[in-house]
Amino acid sequence: MSFDAWLITFQDARQAARAAYDRAAELAAENAVLREQAAWQPAGTLPPVDADLLVLLEMSDGEVYPGFADGERWFYADGVPVTSVDVVAWRHLPPARKQPAA
Repeated sequence: MSFDAWLITFQDARQAARAAYDRAAELAAENAVLREQAAWQPAGTLPPVDADLLVLLEMSDGEVYPGFADGERWFYADGVPVTSVDVVAWRHLPPARKQPAA
């Protein structure tokens, strides 16, 4: 292999390595945001009051259901108040999967 051919190969590899490094940094930043959003919050810390905000509720019996709060009480997603078990924690729903560009 000539020096010129080797140099081109080396430069291509360096560019590929830089692109991979940059992408890994982007993914690490996205992962940090997702981890923060995925954290369970104590039930005493209610989510923002928003009619469109659906969260996951962890119950004292270990079950998990979608639901929401009105600022004072917890409700199942269908609007029925949670009364038979205690809500111990809640978390935001995960974001939708990103669709690859077509």
